[in-house]
Amino acid sequence: MSSDINFSSGASFIHYDPERVDYSISESELEQLRQCADNLWKDFCLACSGVGIPCLINAMSLAKKATPFVPTLEFNLNLVVGILGITLGIAFGIVWFKTKRSSKGIIDLIKAKPEIKIK
Repeated sequence: MSSDINFSSGASFIHYDPERVDYSISESELEQLRQCADNLWKDFCLACSGVGIPCLINAMSLAKKATPFVPTLEFNLNLVVGILGITLGIAFGIVWFKTKRSSKGIIDLIKAKPEIKIK
């Protein structure tokens, strides 16, 4: 069985696909991308919306049950938590969208760097 690899020459080789496009990034660009990846705003948006929407639905069903509508503590708590959850969900969603756009801007800056031909 013959081997095409000659380890005795001490040479190192990198097998590279010429069709592939690579980008170089600096430490600061890498840090900015890491910060964008640590984005917790999406989690806050989904958590607040996930609490707010069911609370509002529950408040509406409580309001429909009572024929003479009397606001109870249960209705008021559901209404307040629902409105607060949806408001915070929208606010966190806007912040999430803005940070998502900033990461796209960083990637566009990396892609806009001048090309260097490798022989």
